[in-house]
Amino acid sequence: TWAFAAIACLPVIVVAVLVVLNVREGAKADFVDSSGREIRQIDNGMKQFFDGISQNVEYIAKDPRVVAGKDLKNYSGADAAQIPLTENNHAFLDMFEAFAKSHPSTAYLSLGLTDGGYASWPDDAKLSQYDPRQRPWYQAAIASPGATVRTGAYYWAPDDISLIGTVRTVTDAAGKLVGVVGLDVSLKQLTELVKNIKLGNSGYLMLVEANGNVLVDPSNAQHNFKPMAGLGANYAELAQRGDGPAQVEIDGKVYMANVISSKGLGWRFIGLIELDEVMAKASNLTWLIAAI
Repeated sequence: TWAFAAIACLPVIVVAVLVVLNVREGAKADFVDSSGREIRQIDNGMKQFFDGISQNVEYIAKDPRVVAGKDLKNYSGADAAQIPLTENNHAFLDMFEAFAKSHPSTAYLSLGLTDGGYASWPDDAKLSQYDPRQRPWYQAAIASPGATVRTGAYYWAPDDISLIGTVRTVTDAAGKLVGVVGLDVSLKQLTELVKNIKLGNSGYLMLVEANGNVLVDPSNAQHNFKPMAGLGANYAELAQRGDGPAQVEIDGKVYMANVISSKGLGWRFIGLIELDEVMAKASNLTWLIAAI
């Protein structure tokens, strides 16, 4: 009797195990596929947005009024706030304001000249001891002359806004360096878009810069603009992983992750969802087969 029972049960058990394993692998594949499609859509939208910003910066850098820019106010002195704007500063302020009105994502628009002159929109009447030539945005453009460069994202506390800059050198007809133009745009629309992405019921999407700084973490806003590797051992492990699916424990819960790097942006998208949710159907099927 036991022999016949074993002969009857063995193939059923083997088939059941294979079915459950296939269902679990299928659930993982479904998550990777669905999260990948969401990420690619977001990536394409962001790439188009920043391509437009780069084109705008290139256009401004070649504008004859910018190329001929000179006699701008110097803000490097401690008493710069007491010095009135020059006539050219007012002209650039009007020009930049007209551009900003037609491009609502514009947060700041700046022009720094090789002699230290500076014009910006919006104008900061209290600005002093500011030399654009010493600023990271200016130096980033100088390091890549003739190329449109995107700087790292940063958080600007006074306006409670996330910004990212795009810069380009300005040269005259003879190829001589005139200065650098920089355009900062708000990431609010993009970060809100990422925050609103839902992967299942428990899943969400993280956005991380190429240098490892977190741009958006819907699960914890305090992680934003901090190195991912410094958020804990599990995050550090995830930061070191290459593209593809992974499994990580966060705050006592096991998550399945799908990491995809954007070639156009240089950023990394990390889709996360609780493993229990991914395996819910497989778990139900397991219990059902066990009961049968």
